[in-house]
Amino acid sequence: MNTKLRLFSVLALMLIGLFAISGIANADSVPVSISSVFISGLPLADGEVRGGIVRGDTVDILVKLDATDDDNNVVVEVTVEGLDHDSEKATDKTSTFTVKTGKTYYKTLTLELPERMDVEEYALRIEVSNRKDDEVVYNAVLEVESDRHKVIIKDVIFSPENQVKAGRALLTSVRVKNMGEDEEEDVKIKVSIPELGISASDYIDELESEDSVTSEELYMRIPECAETGQYAVTVTVEYDDGDEEVSESFLIDVVEGETCGLGAEKTVIAVSTEAQTVKAGKSGAVYPISISNTGSSAKTYTVSSEASEGLDVKISPNVAVLSAGETKVVYVYASANEDASAGEQTFGVTIKSGDETLKELSLKVNVEASSGWDKVKKGLEVALVVLVVLLVVIGLIIGFNRLKGDEDEDAKEETYY
Repeated sequence: MNTKLRLFSVLALMLIGLFAISGIANADSVPVSISSVFISGLPLADGEVRGGIVRGDTVDILVKLDATDDDNNVVVEVTVEGLDHDSEKATDKTSTFTVKTGKTYYKTLTLELPERMDVEEYALRIEVSNRKDDEVVYNAVLEVESDRHKVIIKDVIFSPENQVKAGRALLTSVRVKNMGEDEEEDVKIKVSIPELGISASDYIDELESEDSVTSEELYMRIPECAETGQYAVTVTVEYDDGDEEVSESFLIDVVEGETCGLGAEKTVIAVSTEAQTVKAGKSGAVYPISISNTGSSAKTYTVSSEASEGLDVKISPNVAVLSAGETKVVYVYASANEDASAGEQTFGVTIKSGDETLKELSLKVNVEASSGWDKVKKGLEVALVVLVVLLVVIGLIIGFNRLKGDEDEDAKEETYY
């Protein structure tokens, strides 16, 4: 009896040990199976070679899981293996989730394929694991290719790099790479700061497949009085005859410059006298206006006037072209008509450069009316002129008569003989 009891005890212990081992085995394995995988909405079989994958694209991976037991620490990870550069990674991983026996689970992962991938085949590995490092693996092959037309912005260099003073130039160099199969021609590169209303463009004549080219330095001058702050610099590349474009934005700090508010001081305008006295109907006054261009480039100035009634105003010259550092004098002539009202009268003179009004002058003319003696004097002058004319006419008549008398005497003498 004891022998049978001992044998039974040994068999029971063995069974308990087998169940324990079986329990441990079940606990150590991942209680799921990968029933199917979809890539960009299309089914992907285990071991399949899938073509039509374009580098630089974003690819969605949908994994269908069937749970064979309970587990609280399941993770799904998808990875593209074989990339050349350590900085390049194409991988995604779910957070830890729980599975229950007999249920189905769907997990979506996203792969961002690097732009710099070579055109070749890469291993796609889908791995389901838990905390005990057990795993279920699903493998496939991705055949990566490139678009026919694709240009990317590889790098953008600003000079100065981080900030620029208002009134100064911002230089931009843009490096692009042709990631497409076809050669590109007339690639247009444009840099702009929309908030400031400035831009610059350049063309790259030819850009062969897999080649990188850097543009010429693109020049943009920040307005002198631009507000301090951060501005978005937009870099746009147009290619494939303008049908395709890629754009990126960068931030640049604009700080206060030294030239804001000095625009008017670049032109110095001075008038020697602003008020003069003239007599009605007599010779007028002259107002010399000095214009100095102290800027760094040539400028054209126009001078115009608005005269009041009874005044006659002329300007010489009314257009002046001044080189940098040059000074010229413009003369304003003002005279009063005979019927001009006596007293102080004003007239305006405006100096402009392009559409910008640089200065508005208010000049004065003190008109003196003609006196009674002036009128008498003028009348005498007229009478004197008339008298002189009459004397000349009388002299001519007398001379003519004498000449005629001499001719008559000569004729008589000839007849006598």
